[in-house]
Amino acid sequence: MRAIVLLVVLLVTSSLAAQSPDDVARARTLFQQGQAHYRAGEYRAAALRMTEAHAIAGAPELAFNAARAYERAGDRTEAVRYYRIYLRDGAPSTRERAETEQLIAALEGRGAAPRDAGRPLGGPEPETPTSTREVARISGLFALGLGGGLHFSVDPDILFVREGRSDLDPTLGGAARAEVFVHDLLGVGLQVELASYLVRDADERELTVDVDLWLRPRLVVPMSGALALELYVGVPIGFTLYRPSSGDLENLYGYNVGLLPGVSMSVYARLAIFVETGWRHRQVFRTFDLLGREYDSRLRTHQAHVGVGVSLRL
Repeated sequence: MRAIVLLVVLLVTSSLAAQSPDDVARARTLFQQGQAHYRAGEYRAAALRMTEAHAIAGAPELAFNAARAYERAGDRTEAVRYYRIYLRDGAPSTRERAETEQLIAALEGRGAAPRDAGRPLGGPEPETPTSTREVARISGLFALGLGGGLHFSVDPDILFVREGRSDLDPTLGGAARAEVFVHDLLGVGLQVELASYLVRDADERELTVDVDLWLRPRLVVPMSGALALELYVGVPIGFTLYRPSSGDLENLYGYNVGLLPGVSMSVYARLAIFVETGWRHRQVFRTFDLLGREYDSRLRTHQAHVGVGVSLRL
């Protein structure tokens, strides 16, 4: 009966557009508390939370949820009042309006309730108001690479060209990300990262530039107020440019990939800090000619990754 009504996401955006971040956070918290009380069978408490959320946000869907909670709590007067607010301020379909009016008539003793009148609030669990949900994110971070090594190989082998592995000193870098959330559980975006390598005992650093597709499968755990904890696994994958320290050598091109589990904590309505650790792999290639024959060279690095950053949630 209430697929549209119970997905609060549809109309709350416009009703919260003029609210301050603190009001939005408060409405979200009250909404989530109302859900929790309802699922626990605490219908009076659920009704009060939904009523407070409606007073802040003004969304008709919240009035409907308050009415349903009052109805289950046995308060017919308040249930009727909030059903009427929903009909007055909302935009129900013809069928939904008829069913709501039938609910009102049943509560007033003028008829029978529709078949789904006892469905728990939210049927499918109601979603949080859209304006409190994250749509996009811009992030900046400091990155540190630890351990690992740089591997060089040539195909076919050349006896007088040294192949093998060289240890790496800590790698310093930074990155910028922009992403959108196509689903509550998945972010998709672009990441640009600079990293400065230093082979142990070498004199100069090498520079890499990564341009990546960024994927963020995540799980968000709401907390009190504007706080939320996010557990995620970042997956960067894309193009790498490797710039040798010597100006006499040409750039090398290749790819990179990573697996970066992380934790993000919102410290304000739109601001979050995060820490991530994991693994990064970069691999670049170059073909060169020696004594009339072509050789394929490959340079690859493997390192542990630690990143610390700040995000602006939009």
